[in-house]
Amino acid sequence: MAKACKKFYGTDYGIGVTGTFGNIDPNNEDSQVGNIYIAIDTPKEIKNYLRQIDAKNMTRKRCKEEIVKFIFDKLVEIEDEEFGDNDEDFETIDERCIKGDPERESKEITFDEVKKYF
Repeated sequence: MAKACKKFYGTDYGIGVTGTFGNIDPNNEDSQVGNIYIAIDTPKEIKNYLRQIDAKNMTRKRCKEEIVKFIFDKLVEIEDEEFGDNDEDFETIDERCIKGDPERESKEITFDEVKKYF
């Protein structure tokens, strides 16, 4: 999914997410509520993660926010690994931004702005 996303959109990174927030898929006996699988296809490799959340005690919206924050944090870690750690420029994760490629007419957006879409 992450690889296909990266290829389809012509980006440097692709993200794929699957898992279960609530209802168990009867066709997937391994499905467990709260297990969210994330793949991030970077320019160097594909990184895979399992994020376990307490989905039974959270709203669907809150579950999505947890996953978006997790992905955002991982992207920052990946960027720090690749380009160096610039933490002195940021006080909190909410002050960080995702910087787009100017040639693609992207704009900077904050984590709070990303959360609006979920």
